[in-house]
This record gives sequence, structure tokens and C-alpha cells, in this order.
Amino acid sequence: MAEGMNFEEKIDAMRMTLELAMHDIETLRAAISAQHDNIESLRLASVSQTDNIRELRLVSTSHADSIHELMGISQNLVLAVQGHDGKIAKLERRA
Repeated sequence: MAEGMNFEEKIDAMRMTLELAMHDIETLRAAISAQHDNIESLRLASVSQTDNIRELRLVSTSHADSIHELMGISQNLVLAVQGHDGKIAKLERRA
């Protein structure tokens, strides 16, 4: 009978080890699932940031175009003022 008890004790120990291992596996599955959710959240944030960067590039390009346009307008105004100054100088010489 001592051998029978020894065998049953071994089976019980193996059963407990198996139950602990199963519990550990479930814990790991839950952790992996949580990490998967975190990765998915990071992926969505990355997509959002990429979209924001694209939008900022478009706005930046638009601003650069506006700046160049304003520079052209300013240059035309300077030329117009210089033309008027020349006309005023001619009129003053005549007077």
C-alpha cells in the first residue's frame, strides 16, 4: 500500500503542477491580450499622427505659397512707389 500512496501522491503533485501551469498560461494569455490592445492603440495613434503630419505639410506649403505671393505683391508695391517717386521728382523739376 505504501507504493500505492506514493503513486497517488506523485499524481496529485503532477496534477497540482499542471493546474499551476494552466493558471500561468491563462495569466500569460491575458497579458498578451493586453499587450495586443496596447499595440493596436499605438498603431491607431501612429496613423493619427501621420495624418496630422500630412495636414501640417499641406498647411506649411500653403503658407510658403502665400509668403511668395506676398513677396511678389510687396515687390510690385515697391516698384509702384519708385515709379511715383520718379514722377514726383519730374514734376518738382518742372515747377
